[in-house]
Parts: sequence; structure tokens; C-alpha cells
Amino acid sequence: MSYKYPVGVLGAGAWGTALAEHLAGACGHNVLLWSYDKKAAADIKKKRKNSIFLPGYPLSEKIDVTTTPEDVAKNCKVILYASPVPHCAEMAAMLAPILKEDQTVVISSKGFRESDGAILTDVWQDMMPHFHNLAVLSGPTFAHEVAGHKPALATLAASRKEVLKEVDKLFNSSLMRLYFTHDLIGVQVGAAMKNVIAIGAGISDGLGMGENFKAGVLCRGIVEMMRYSHSLGGERLTLSGLSGVGDLMLSSHEGSRNYRFGRYLGEGMTAKEAFEKVGSTVEGANTAAILTVQGASKGIDMGVVMAVNGVIHGDIDASRTFRLLLERPRVVEFDIDEDLI
Repeated sequence: MSYKYPVGVLGAGAWGTALAEHLAGACGHNVLLWSYDKKAAADIKKKRKNSIFLPGYPLSEKIDVTTTPEDVAKNCKVILYASPVPHCAEMAAMLAPILKEDQTVVISSKGFRESDGAILTDVWQDMMPHFHNLAVLSGPTFAHEVAGHKPALATLAASRKEVLKEVDKLFNSSLMRLYFTHDLIGVQVGAAMKNVIAIGAGISDGLGMGENFKAGVLCRGIVEMMRYSHSLGGERLTLSGLSGVGDLMLSSHEGSRNYRFGRYLGEGMTAKEAFEKVGSTVEGANTAAILTVQGASKGIDMGVVMAVNGVIHGDIDASRTFRLLLERPRVVEFDIDEDLI
């Protein structure tokens, strides 16, 4: 089947708009971008900018806009999902009757389903059990830098080689290098969990705990990411790559809203005040709650995640929570060395 557009993007927030601009402006493709916000759609059409969600970046004439998601499903060969995680199941259910076997869906959002902690590819698979061309794109990629055509590296995960090749061909430019993996689980766990650990880094800085302690929080957070990924069937090594350590490095300083949210908490703000101060979605806050429940049910030791969640919900004072991390029982550094003690 022939399609009007080689690629479409579901979601015209900052990240979705940046992806559309990269694919159109850097890669030269005609792109169909869906926006739920009619004002943003009109802004892009008339002024070639998204002043609501990604102000300050001109957008390519090759980007067309629609306010009907079905248009993307009917007219695009490859579809990138870049909408908020809570809408993932609804969108998949809506598009399931439309999508054909030769199309590909690339998950570009980061998080878990709230009800059961499912990764997003599983959410799509639940709605479309016979659809197998799923991929995940993740890595250290701030939207404003991608939209500004600064170079980046990212991880592309898919179970099928032909899907990896198809998506890589679309992204082929001098500005973005993709690395391949078949570990869909590990890539998605890293993408979602790094937001929680970044909040932890922000809390540490807000408390004035110092660079030594923050580095320790980040490192132990990576171990927790590896544990959780392994419990779901993912590979630990994946979390040492771009979608794990790489993304966490990017998200653990002032440019990240998750980090800023955590710093505000460490400085003494309530979660409500911190949310208002950040002024945009803080994905890690909801993810921390999901992981706390799922980790406990699976018997996984995730002290950093639980500490972050406790501070967000006001269950315990931030300073006391993070000092308790220092007072936990001594353990081996890695689970594979458990016979040392």
C-alpha cells in the first residue's frame, strides 16, 4: 500500500514537534503532525512555529498538521507516538482498526501504564495483538536541541531487523546517530526510570548534600534501573547505554524539568508548589508512584525510588529520607556478588 507521508508524529508537544522538525528539516521528509491543541495546530500552519509548546524554533514547510489522529494512521507509513503516557492505551485502541500490517509504530514517550506498570509496547500490543511492527526510540535528547538541529545520539529498539532498518533510514542524517538493540524492555525501563532518579538528583542538590552524595544517588539509581529491567525480562547491560546512563546524565541537571522539580522539593517546597514552579509535566512523579507499588510487589530493593516517592507525597521529610539512604544495612554493590557477605 502507498502512503501520502513516509512518517507521521502523534503529539505536537515539545518532543513531538522536535521530532517532526528533525525528520522534516534535517532529514527532508514530508511529515504529518497531529496536535490535540487546535491553537498549536493553527500556529504551526500559519506561522511555522509552535509558540505554545516549543517557542523560539522555526518549523519546516515540509510539516503538515492535522487535529485528527486517524489522519496519521491512514496516511503515514511510519508513526511516532509522542503523546503523554496516560493517553497511550486510548490512542492505540482508537487506531487499531485502521493500522495495516506494513506500517510501523515507534514509541517515543517515556513511562509505564499506571494500573499495572506495563511498558508502553505492551500497552499497544494489548490493543493490537496481531500488530508486530513496534519500535522504541529513546536516549539523551532534549527537545529544544533536536528542534535547533544540534547533534544527538539515541537508541532504537525493535524485535525485527527490518523495522530497525526502516526507522533508521528515516532518521538518516548528519545530526542523529541511532544505535540498535532488540531489548525493548530495557530501553523502556531506562527511559521511564531515569526521570525518577533525576528527581532524586535534584532533591540532593536542593538539600545541599554535595556532589559526592549526588553521584552516589545517580549510581545506585542505575543499579535499581538494572534490577527492575531484569525482573521484567530485560537485559542489565542495556541500562549502561544511551537509554539508561546516557539519558540519566542529561536529565540530572538544570535543563531537565524532573531535576528542577526535585531541587524545589529539596529546597522545601511542597509537591504542589514544585509542580506549579516547573509549569509543565513532570513524568517522574507519577512514575515514582508506579515503581514503588510494582517494586514492592516484585520484592525488588529500590531505595532511591522509594525515597523519591516518599518525598513527593510528603510521607517523610526530604532531608531525613535521604539521610536514611546512608543508614541502610550494608550490602554488596552488585546483586551478582551476594556471596561476599
